Amino acid sequence: MKTFVKKTVAVLAAISFIAPVAACHKTQGSDAGAGGDAGAGEAPVSGEVISADTLWYDMTDVRISEVDNPDDFQWTYSKYIGSINNQFVYYTSGLFNFPEGVDDSNYTDDYCYDCIDVYSEDGTKTATFDLRELLNSSSIGEHNKIDSVFKAGDRILVNISAYDEEYTTSVNYRTYVDVAANTVDDIVEADNPFADELFELGASEESPITINGYLIQPYWVCDTVNSYILIITDPDGNMTKVDLRSSMPTVSLWSLSGAMDLGNNKIVIYGTGENGNAFIDLDLTDMTAGMSEQDYSWIGDSISSLTPVDGLGTVIVDGTAISKIDPVNGTIEEIFNFSNSNANIAEISSLNPVYVSEDKVILTGKATIIDPETLLYEGYPVIKIFNKAETNPNAGKTCLTLTSADGCTLGLCTAICEFNENSNGYYVVIDSRYSLDNYVDYTYADTNEDFDTAYDNGLVQLGNQLAIDVMSGEGPDILIGSSNSFTQLNNPDYLVDLNDYVQNNLTEDKYMRNVIGACYTGDAIYQLPFNYTVRGIVTDASNVADGQVGLTFDQYATFVDEVCNGTDPVAQHKLDFFIICMGSMMDLMQDENGNLNFDNDAFRALAEYTSEHVLEVNVESDDYLADSSSEFETRSIIFYRPDDYFDYCTDGDTLVGLPSYDGRGPVINVGLSVGISAQSASIDGCMEFIDYLMSPQVQMLLSWESGFPVNRESAEAMCNHAIELHNEYIQEQLESHTEAEIRSWGYNPVLMDSSFTEAFTGFVNSLGGNSGSGYDGAINIIIREEMPSYFEGQKSLDEVITVIQDRAQTVVSERS
Repeated sequence: MKTFVKKTVAVLAAISFIAPVAACHKTQGSDAGAGGDAGAGEAPVSGEVISADTLWYDMTDVRISEVDNPDDFQWTYSKYIGSINNQFVYYTSGLFNFPEGVDDSNYTDDYCYDCIDVYSEDGTKTATFDLRELLNSSSIGEHNKIDSVFKAGDRILVNISAYDEEYTTSVNYRTYVDVAANTVDDIVEADNPFADELFELGASEESPITINGYLIQPYWVCDTVNSYILIITDPDGNMTKVDLRSSMPTVSLWSLSGAMDLGNNKIVIYGTGENGNAFIDLDLTDMTAGMSEQDYSWIGDSISSLTPVDGLGTVIVDGTAISKIDPVNGTIEEIFNFSNSNANIAEISSLNPVYVSEDKVILTGKATIIDPETLLYEGYPVIKIFNKAETNPNAGKTCLTLTSADGCTLGLCTAICEFNENSNGYYVVIDSRYSLDNYVDYTYADTNEDFDTAYDNGLVQLGNQLAIDVMSGEGPDILIGSSNSFTQLNNPDYLVDLNDYVQNNLTEDKYMRNVIGACYTGDAIYQLPFNYTVRGIVTDASNVADGQVGLTFDQYATFVDEVCNGTDPVAQHKLDFFIICMGSMMDLMQDENGNLNFDNDAFRALAEYTSEHVLEVNVESDDYLADSSSEFETRSIIFYRPDDYFDYCTDGDTLVGLPSYDGRGPVINVGLSVGISAQSASIDGCMEFIDYLMSPQVQMLLSWESGFPVNRESAEAMCNHAIELHNEYIQEQLESHTEAEIRSWGYNPVLMDSSFTEAFTGFVNSLGGNSGSGYDGAINIIIREEMPSYFEGQKSLDEVITVIQDRAQTVVSERS
């Protein structure tokens, strides 16, 4: 059937390089399915000495070769489709390199690559089905593409679209690949009787859901009540329409994201609606649907990690474990813990479990690593096999627990795994209970202010829970997070003072002591930074006086009017502006004894400037930048890598500080920091881990993905690496673009040399302050609640300061 080609919104599933660490409920003894009973084997706990018979799985990493000659391709992408007869099926698409004289504006489908590959457990490619050759040799026309590939029963169904010369109409086709029989069916036209109706409704096609051999294609229909039409393709290719607008006429739905198997050809589709999570019962036998009456609130935030597995049911892969859910009885049972294998949970966070038993676990999909040569992310298809071992190779080591409030980055997870392999006395296990995502609730957040408040409340709740657990001895040994994650724990009851370690081990000649010094609380340092960024305002050097590093509020008022044409580069929201600027000069909000004091000239000057010059409190806009039509754009910016400094500060531009009372320069913004629980039974082991984090090789690994290292050797290596990558990129671009074009993209077209490293180091050495140290969720909640009454003229500044000071003092007293 011919249909008009319509524009749809493409929903891309991007690989996340931060492993989620949401906690699961754990029970023991359920049948794991797909090969037998799986023993959960919970990970060792803090202080436990691992014994030889502690559960352990040896891990085998079997890399899959996507194509035989990768240098022949511009790009390739592989996707795991499913397991058939204990073999793993992948669909790989790609684009060959163009011959000389062929450009990307007129290439044909001849340069496209589409194959289905089948692999055995040891990574051997046992069969290849060249779909592109099949399409090009068919009579469907030369303009065609593969729409979807999915497992339909024991076969692979391939949906195809063929287009006319103008790409205005298309014809739908399909074919089946029988992996067991090693055959491919003829391509046949696939009649879609619902296409015209969907087009007339203006329905938007969204990401498909595959389960039990069925392809469920959701189409969102915007109407009085927003809902979905489901086009369901069964394993034989038959299409059925299920209109949720008819079966649930009063239910407004916003998204559909996956499905759970209930057995007997019944499933539950889950998504979101106007009342939060939505669950829809769907009978695949009679194709009827309706809102589920079952309570699925027990799944919680784990709903985003649900994965159907043939023969096993629905599981949660949450970054620390695989857990099986029983949607009928409402239970979640951990059946495999990655800590019992020292697996890099960020590397494998996107893999699919295909087999889980007590003795063996198999995952496959596309894993991600940091390439040791380029320090860039690299994805590769892999089969990871976990076999139960007779003895644990870590016997005799003491377990340390580590929590990371912001999730575990790929670099951090890699460092943990390497530490576990190299340490003779300790083994680090990730404690999943304290992810900030578990405490921040954005359910009813509609405005920027709502989101900010929800985040601050989450920080407070996380800090409260950690304080309780640390004092009771049930908290983690090692705490990692951004500099604001654990602000309320900055006292000796909760965290170890690391000042002696800093003074004895982190000398000025080897570490950026000004960065470390920015994190002190009085004479103590409870959270040691291991990377950082730099925050300020980048502008043409001619816009400020020679040698000027910052802007007082009076200078900033003139700067905004004359340089920025009245558009504030920091923020257009009074509260945002106030909190950002207060954070960069939080040291001025303390008295001589280090106590919070908001009754001072700096606070008053900031409040008065904000009230008089920044836009109204309730502005909702993401346009915080000045006019972007000019070649250079004055804007607030955060530098994450050395080449950011080179691009913005060495070609006639400069970085100055955020507006402040004393006109201070750019400030350090600590990225991640590490602390040790004062109640840990293994403080020596925690110190050994910190020593490892501060080593040059690990500093380089951790900093490349999220900031600058505090280790000087690593910083120099990072600069040298940046020089190499920058010059390689610029030389390549200069072959086809002008310097002006490259500069308009935000890059400095000048090639770097070794003098850049010295200039960058000098720049960092000149920095002070810590904008992150001023971000305290509890204090910010007070500011957000009290300052609007001054900005809106309801109270005097003196009245507001009195209330803020009293409330802040109460918070500090309660923490003590």
